[in-house]
Amino acid sequence: MRIRSQVLTTLSRNRALRQARSRAIIQSGRTNSNTNRLSSTNKNNAIFNKVNNYQNGFNSSELIKDYSTIYSSCESLLNASDKLLSSKDDSIFNLATKENKEQTGKTDNKEKVISQIKSVVNHFNTIMEKMNDIGYTVNTLYRKQLSQYVAQSKTDLKNLGITEEKDGTLSIDEKVLNAADLSKLQDVFGKKNSFMNRVAVRIESISAYANSNVSLQLQNGYTSAYSKFGESTENGYGGTGHYFSASR
Repeated sequence: MRIRSQVLTTLSRNRALRQARSRAIIQSGRTNSNTNRLSSTNKNNAIFNKVNNYQNGFNSSELIKDYSTIYSSCESLLNASDKLLSSKDDSIFNLATKENKEQTGKTDNKEKVISQIKSVVNHFNTIMEKMNDIGYTVNTLYRKQLSQYVAQSKTDLKNLGITEEKDGTLSIDEKVLNAADLSKLQDVFGKKNSFMNRVAVRIESISAYANSNVSLQLQNGYTSAYSKFGESTENGYGGTGHYFSASR
């Protein structure tokens, strides 16, 4: 009970931090994210309501572990995306641009940009891998959506040394990435309508979905939170509703 209480407290604290950070993002790089998320939520719920796929359930402890990993990776990816998408004067892209114009030979801030991009890719891969391990239709849909964003930016990503593997994960040619022009990096990872922005909006939904699955499992003693399809009976966006119904 003590461990369970600590996990729930951590999830609640992280959720509060996530919400506070989301409000700050609205004033920086992702001004349209709330509208996009609302639209995406409505579309996704319409899709989920049509699903009638039987899935064998995982052991609850495995689900908690895997969804906790997804949630943690989502939060870490969003932390990195916040830094990349920030439009503040002291954002890493603005500092790197200033550093580049001064022609001092220093590349400290560009290195910070590249470090955050690598972080995004690493956590993106973890999310894709874990959703594939778990299975279930909702995770498959999320994987397809993320892969679509990669496909839409395939050429731009490839020019930065980032390519998609057969399993949907991303690989990095560090030599190409390190040599990439700063403006090209910003086009893909630092602008409002960029690949990074689209991915971040979707990751917000995946984070909420994973968080919901973990907390519901803990609150309901690892059993009652899952329907016969193995999915959370509360939707992944923090509201009420059903992804699946045993009566369908």
